Amino acid sequence: MMRFLLFLIICVLAFVDIFGTGLSLGAGMSVRNLLLYLGAGWLLLEYALGRPFKGELQSIQICFMVLIAYATITMFIASEIIHYPGYELSVSAISLKVSLIDSLVYFMVFFYGTRTVVDARSLLKMLLLAVSIANLFTIAKARGIIDFGVPVMTSDRVDGVFGDANETATLIACLLPVYVSVILSAKGFGRIFWLVCMILSVVVILMGVSRGALVGLLFGTLWATCLCRRYLSLRVAIKWGSAIFAITSIAALIAGRTYLEIYVHRWTGVYLSSAADVSSGRSDVWIHAFMLMMNSPVSLITGFGWGTWWVMGFTYAAHNHYVLLWFELGMVGVVGFLLIFRQLVTTALTTAPVADASDRIFILAFVFSFLILAVGIFFVLLFKPWTYLWAYIGLAMRYTVNVRAASRINLDLQPEKNLSQAIGRLTAHARSAQTK
Repeated sequence: MMRFLLFLIICVLAFVDIFGTGLSLGAGMSVRNLLLYLGAGWLLLEYALGRPFKGELQSIQICFMVLIAYATITMFIASEIIHYPGYELSVSAISLKVSLIDSLVYFMVFFYGTRTVVDARSLLKMLLLAVSIANLFTIAKARGIIDFGVPVMTSDRVDGVFGDANETATLIACLLPVYVSVILSAKGFGRIFWLVCMILSVVVILMGVSRGALVGLLFGTLWATCLCRRYLSLRVAIKWGSAIFAITSIAALIAGRTYLEIYVHRWTGVYLSSAADVSSGRSDVWIHAFMLMMNSPVSLITGFGWGTWWVMGFTYAAHNHYVLLWFELGMVGVVGFLLIFRQLVTTALTTAPVADASDRIFILAFVFSFLILAVGIFFVLLFKPWTYLWAYIGLAMRYTVNVRAASRINLDLQPEKNLSQAIGRLTAHARSAQTK
């Protein structure tokens, strides 16, 4: 039942974003949220009926709880004590629910709702398939092959179905290592199928022309390569470097010359441009935010309060997840979020040495994926992709935790196996001596 419900949530997520239906049931509530809360309720019912509960990755859940509690407190202070002009408590409360509470519920439902490594791997493939179908729709819509569904074009760039061009490209860049792991684990036609899916994803990245996503992909990959260097070899790096170059070349041909020209325009002459031009105006926004915080130094620690960005005179989004957290939630927001990502990466890294070769491929892909995301959101502010990402993170952590638990069981059983083998050898020697 739970596995089917998780499959259904993924399908509804993709359906809603592809066709742009929304399926709203009211303020802050939709069909996909209803399914999500149904999954959470089902888990609570199972535990109430006697299913044993094992608390895992509690540090992540504690950090989420701290962020939610602190955001709630600052939200009421901003509304009832400080009275920021234009600040609406109801709007901020809905934003808090969507951004933090729902993210935690997505993580916990997919983490605790998945039972085995096999289930986690199946759901990961289902998530990749849903993203691939959305990418195929994006390409078809951008090329004018179809004309239904959510709009995907903004001027000369392709947004995709997961938000604007930066959001869509960052989500796909984060999932590319998982595509690689699935391709490596597949055989025959399955490998070709997932390779085509990966090419579609790269095409959408190229059509989105997102420098933030590409910077996250590049530096996140380098960072992960440094951390995982003991499991990588130069031969494998050259092999996959050549494969990625070939995939990118094919994707560039599919994307078309127009988007390549845009890339050349956006990257050529960067060294001659100002910081504002290089960052597409991001640096000016960040400096403005920092100056506002310097005018009220206590805000460097406490932040201005949840949902206060848009009432402080900004006309543009922060385009930086960390700056937004710092501005609104202060050091609590930044440190809490960094601790969550630190736990994700260290959990995967400590599991890799004890995992089998087939499982290690996926676990290393998770490390690459998390670090690409961690770097990418320094230049991109995500909204819609977080539902997919926290579902993915829940599945990735279930996979990792189960692999680590299985390795511990094997280590615990190993002494007994060695003891039985030693007893068997001694018995054989005794029988041999009696025969003589």
